[in-house]
Amino acid sequence: MNTGNLWMIVGVSFLATYVWRALGMVIASRLHPDSPLSRWFACVAYAVLAGLIARMIIIPEGALADAPLMDKLIALSCGFAIFFLSRRRTTWATATAFAVFAGIALWRAT
Repeated sequence: MNTGNLWMIVGVSFLATYVWRALGMVIASRLHPDSPLSRWFACVAYAVLAGLIARMIIIPEGALADAPLMDKLIALSCGFAIFFLSRRRTTWATATAFAVFAGIALWRAT
């Protein structure tokens, strides 16, 4: 491959990435955050995230597949409890779920 082809690949990759980002910025700047379309996008994003989390818990891959389902559900429940008790602070909920899951895993390992 010569240098011209490499620069063409870099240019096409740049356009494929940044044209869509620029178009997204233009469209997003014209959308009102409380519009029905914006709320729909937020709902779809949350639904996709919930689906990914459910998949990680129910049919995980890799090292997480070795952990018992009950351990994952206990950690998830604790994370949800802290999420609602801390007035929807995701940082505390995530840290709690991680700490509970790590604690259970360490307890099982001993």
